[in-house]
Amino acid sequence: MTPAQSTTRLSLYCAAAMLTVLGSDFPQMRDADTHAWIGLIIKAALAGVVTARAYIDKSPSEIIKP
Repeated sequence: MTPAQSTTRLSLYCAAAMLTVLGSDFPQMRDADTHAWIGLIIKAALAGVVTARAYIDKSPSEIIKP
């Protein structure tokens, strides 16, 4: 895997994790206040960070240097 492919894969994994959190909690946010929205954004961001951390722990060994 090239560095560009790795970056693309990481971006897709993080986006999927974040959208999963947003999609599952979004229906309850209809009448939410600002604090609830901030909490949802933080939860989604943390899902992305955890996913990135897991990916970074495993994937650098698979990158082929040109």
